[in-house]
Amino acid sequence: MRPEPGQVPHFSEDPTIERFAPHVAATARQPEAHVWAVDAARSPDYWFPRQCPRAMAWTTPSTSDSDRER
Repeated sequence: MRPEPGQVPHFSEDPTIERFAPHVAATARQPEAHVWAVDAARSPDYWFPRQCPRAMAWTTPSTSDSDRER
């Protein structure tokens, strides 16, 4: 499932969230409130729970044949 243009999927471990409200994270370097967002290319990074070990690699048109095989 990759989002279509204009779609903003819900990636959260809390299925009850109905509205994303900007907030200042405890680790923030800036005092402004933000909502974290990712684009369609990065959405697969969030398909699995945070505690689930994973490694992902994506090929692109410039990926070499040897890297693609590995």
